[in-house]
Amino acid sequence: MRLRHIEVFYAVYRNGSVTGAAQELNVSQPSVSKVLRHAEDQLGYPLFQRRKGRLEPTDAAHELFGEVNEVYAQVRALRRTAKNIGSRRGGHIRLGILPSLGFGVIPESIAELHNRHPNVSFELDTLHTRDFAPSLIERECDVAIGYGTGAKARLGLRQIGQIELLLAARKDQFVPSDGVVDIEDLADRDFIGLRDSGPSGAMLVDELDRLGI
Repeated sequence: MRLRHIEVFYAVYRNGSVTGAAQELNVSQPSVSKVLRHAEDQLGYPLFQRRKGRLEPTDAAHELFGEVNEVYAQVRALRRTAKNIGSRRGGHIRLGILPSLGFGVIPESIAELHNRHPNVSFELDTLHTRDFAPSLIERECDVAIGYGTGAKARLGLRQIGQIELLLAARKDQFVPSDGVVDIEDLADRDFIGLRDSGPSGAMLVDELDRLGI
């Protein structure tokens, strides 16, 4: 299917009629009908059947729409990107962040940086730790912020802060004078741990294993 076929098929599928698709695309009804027929001729099977004044998608059209929807989403993203590039007045930063940082630290940091450099625009993408290196190497993002110290070839690594793991428990279970619980105090207790699916979880699991807890 050509891009024009995809555009018309998408509009007809969503609107359920040639008239609605033509209005959405701002073209004539005969033009939509012609492109739709051409798409069906190329595919070799019908995409719609007319019933009670509406065009109902065939089973093939339903199956095809799943793929077309993804393509059309990429086209919309391309249009937005092209428009955003034209409206930029300064630099642009594509930032990859962990979901856990996306609601607190990062928005405040971006707001502060934007106040200092109002012409800089930002594009945020939430990533898992395993996706950091591929996204940076393939230039899908410029900077990635997360946890851990594992360096990768071709990438620079800079520490910008430290974090603490917090223990949630009843007040009478742990009474440390300085507010810090030694990891050894978890021995012989039932507790909900962290899976080693990320840097912080892996660090905790490794330390528990080292101490035999």
